[in-house]
Amino acid sequence: MGWRGGVALGVAVGLLGLLGPVRDATDPAEATPGPPNILFVLTDDQSFEALPYGLPLLDSEPGGHWVRFENAFFNTSLCCPSRATMLTGQYAHHHRVLTNKLGIRLDDTSTVATWLDDAGYRTGLVGKYLNQYPFPQRGPVAPPGWDTWVAFKGAIAYKDFDTIDGQGVVKSHPQGYSTDVITKFAERFVDEPSPDPFFLFLAYNAPHAPGTPAPRHQGEYRGLPIDHAPNFNEVDVSDKPRWVRDRPLLTTKGIRKLDRNRRKAYESLLAVDEGIAQLFESLDDQGSLDDTIVVFMTDNGFSWGEHRFRTKPCPYEECSRTPLLIRYPDGPESTRTVDDLVSNIDIAPTLTELAGATPASPVDGTSLVPFLEETTPDTRDGILLEWRGVEKLPSYWGVRTTTHKWVEYDNGEQELYDLIEDPYELENLAGTAPALEAELHDLLVDLRSS
Repeated sequence: MGWRGGVALGVAVGLLGLLGPVRDATDPAEATPGPPNILFVLTDDQSFEALPYGLPLLDSEPGGHWVRFENAFFNTSLCCPSRATMLTGQYAHHHRVLTNKLGIRLDDTSTVATWLDDAGYRTGLVGKYLNQYPFPQRGPVAPPGWDTWVAFKGAIAYKDFDTIDGQGVVKSHPQGYSTDVITKFAERFVDEPSPDPFFLFLAYNAPHAPGTPAPRHQGEYRGLPIDHAPNFNEVDVSDKPRWVRDRPLLTTKGIRKLDRNRRKAYESLLAVDEGIAQLFESLDDQGSLDDTIVVFMTDNGFSWGEHRFRTKPCPYEECSRTPLLIRYPDGPESTRTVDDLVSNIDIAPTLTELAGATPASPVDGTSLVPFLEETTPDTRDGILLEWRGVEKLPSYWGVRTTTHKWVEYDNGEQELYDLIEDPYELENLAGTAPALEAELHDLLVDLRSS
């Protein structure tokens, strides 16, 4: 089967059982009292453009009532800091999980899990938690607030992997594909009879490298043409900071390898798409699909050779942008698009408000519920970008507005891009617009100090 046929089949399989009538949430006779279920689905290292290829069902907006946030960004574009931000609603420099090796710093006594658990939710985490979990300093037990806990133990693996439960019991999975196994654990959780609403944090490891597809999807995109953006393998980087200038041009062999790995990443997401379909069907069968809010995003973006860069912690759009889709059954049936700037700092306050709970510690983000309910949302002037990382990429602070991006590196280098005229960030304008640069610097300082 060619790649086009594979996408069509994925959509057809996923839509099974999802085309029935959707409850009109405005009808009092049909409305279900009480807080909604919340299903939060997270992928790992997913590039923005991968959505229609790897997740064709999700991209088709099954069941309607979806809200797409077209300008959603990360505070820090790296797995562990980003996940800590989602769980707390805090900037990385506030929760102090600055790299993948610092998950132990997270204050797990006050997260969205504890807040929702205190509000009467049945809470569960299935899949990837924070990098390097379990932390020896805390013992192999579930963090506070989680009623059900099935977490990956150790490094990323698609086959022959271990999970660990809330009591620290390790279970090996020598057979089976990790995405499918995790989906089965998630199905058990949502199918469990309970008078309480649930919150499920479902974190798949796809499409993280090595991006191993399920056997049934291997080669699905072998013939898929890869459309390289204008900033791919950027030739003239004389205006870029040194960390970019020091990177060599990709070779023909290197480009072929990148393209193969990108296709594999897309293929690895197809099992996630099928998992979402299975969960939708389970919820639909029990009559609770339209009492369940579904949130989908990834933990960081990924650069596939844009600006000569392959990986994730960078200030450019490829690294810092995420797909963000929320199915909100109480909203209009048709899909809506939101163009306002939003960030992963907004996830925890959004989930908390949806649950009728209250954060027990300060948050830097704001709830997205006004966007879902089409009331008057607070809008922001810019998104704070930060990287307090290792020497391979110098630390920086940045701000992304609706029209510009401004980046200040700790070594004194700067970047300025006009995202309207130059969406691929090819021409660094730093030093050419002093008034604008001063304005953006002041905005950055305000965001850092807020």
